[in-house]
Amino acid sequence: MGDVFNAGTVADGTVTPAKLASTLVLDDTPIRTNINSLNNSVTVASNQNAFVAGPITITQPLTINGTFTVV
Repeated sequence: MGDVFNAGTVADGTVTPAKLASTLVLDDTPIRTNINSLNNSVTVASNQNAFVAGPITITQPLTINGTFTVV
């Protein structure tokens, strides 16, 4: 949200915890993390799917034109 990254292809065709950003992975495990509050305005476009692991607190506008799922 607000960060820009260049997308590419993983050279060996595999995605492992070590290849993911440290903000998404808990150590070297298959566990993914996310913050538990939404503090900026977000729009999920009609051609997008979005999800978070809950519970989550939403303090700013969340516009859902596509699909938003809390698991």
